[in-house]
Amino acid sequence: MIKTDLAPHHCRIKKHHTKDTETVLTTFRDIASDSLASGELVRLSGGRRD
Repeated sequence: MIKTDLAPHHCRIKKHHTKDTETVLTTFRDIASDSLASGELVRLSGGRRD
């Protein structure tokens, strides 16, 4: 799944605007990429759906 697939799905569930969700996803991608490039571990956990 890529950002353009994930953003509309999230918006349907949470009732957020697509542009806001895309901004969050882009920011997360940038932070995760920087962390991985510097040798840090990036872990996604949880999976809570409200």
